[in-house]
Amino acid sequence: MPRINEAEHKTQERVLKLFQNELNYSYYGDLRHQTNTNIMAEKLVEWLMSPKGGGHSESLSVKAVFELQKTAGNLQQGLYKANQDVYSLLKYGAKVRANPGESEKTIYFIDWEHSHNNEFAIAEEVTIKDKSERRPDLVVYINGIALAVIELKKSTISVSQGVRQNLSNQNEHFNKPFFTTMQFVMAGNSGEGLRYGTIETKEKYYLE
Repeated sequence: MPRINEAEHKTQERVLKLFQNELNYSYYGDLRHQTNTNIMAEKLVEWLMSPKGGGHSESLSVKAVFELQKTAGNLQQGLYKANQDVYSLLKYGAKVRANPGESEKTIYFIDWEHSHNNEFAIAEEVTIKDKSERRPDLVVYINGIALAVIELKKSTISVSQGVRQNLSNQNEHFNKPFFTTMQFVMAGNSGEGLRYGTIETKEKYYLE
């Protein structure tokens, strides 16, 4: 696929530096050379097993992540319902058992009470491939879960084109499954600033 042009690259670099230097996000790298999903299972399991993530056993952590992946992958009732179900797990946790017959334990994928315990990160050129291959400019993660996508354009190209690109990416003919975890969908350029919505937000309802 063609490389990002120089003007867009400069905008992208500036936004990356904002996240890294001012917001203290980790950098997951340039992910153009691999096919990515919206849940980095290894990173999420590692966080759940760490003291910051609750220090859960590997068994419980793996089972909880499986529940999240299963929910995120269920598009039988459409993207909106899948996204709603994922949000419920992110907010209220997944109930899993380490072994049959044992009592359930609630595993939380995000520490809502102590934000500093979470791993905030950003990646660029994130290749996703379902029906078609696309590459969002920037993806924001918490504990390995993709929660926001950002499309950036050079100043001479309207933000509306970035919004439309986000909308087409959510289409069933392109990369709908990637958006089941997304809480924010954003587009911007250096002239008009940033606009945001959620999944399936129509272009005219994006906010500045």
